[in-house]
Amino acid sequence: MERKVGLDFDNTIVSYDALFHALAVRKGLIDASLPVDKATVRDAVRALSGGEKTWQALQAVAYGSGIHEARLFPGLVAFLDACTAADAPVFVVSHKTRYAAADPRGVDLHGCALGFMERHGLFAHGRINPAQVYFEPTRAAKLRRIHDLGCTHFVDDLPEVLLDDGFPRLTQRIFFSPASTGLLPGTQLTQSWDEIRSLLFGTGATRHALS
Repeated sequence: MERKVGLDFDNTIVSYDALFHALAVRKGLIDASLPVDKATVRDAVRALSGGEKTWQALQAVAYGSGIHEARLFPGLVAFLDACTAADAPVFVVSHKTRYAAADPRGVDLHGCALGFMERHGLFAHGRINPAQVYFEPTRAAKLRRIHDLGCTHFVDDLPEVLLDDGFPRLTQRIFFSPASTGLLPGTQLTQSWDEIRSLLFGTGATRHALS
């Protein structure tokens, strides 16, 4: 069977844990002893007075001008190389507006994301074709794109995407959640890119959700 692999971008290709922690510490919003985990940082910032707006401002920096400090998830490049070796095209489909809600006239988030991928070699060696990177303005548009591309597999970190009624029913749903052991109905839980590589290309056990 021909594989056509779709990937989300934020928190799937890119890890922001260390970046959000560093940004919040620099601004005096959290103590440096707080765990280096995006969700933990988010909850701590939101608990502050005016915390929601402060969190949105941090997101605008992290996804824009600060993205150069973010990291690839370990194992991603090896996964992409396995896709290339198997002649399995890779598509990036992200729900990402061009400008952050907290900075509507600010940095071009699409350009920042593309620049991140280029700097980290994701467009090299046939890994991802830049023409196969799609930024969609809404979740519904993202789901339509996944359908129209005919993705056989899609990797995402958000349960609300994978469980959306509009998710293409013939696409295998791969839930990427390094910190989670919980299962989502009808999805495959994976905690690393090495595990996803094993799932698609053999060797190794993976966790299955109950339908």
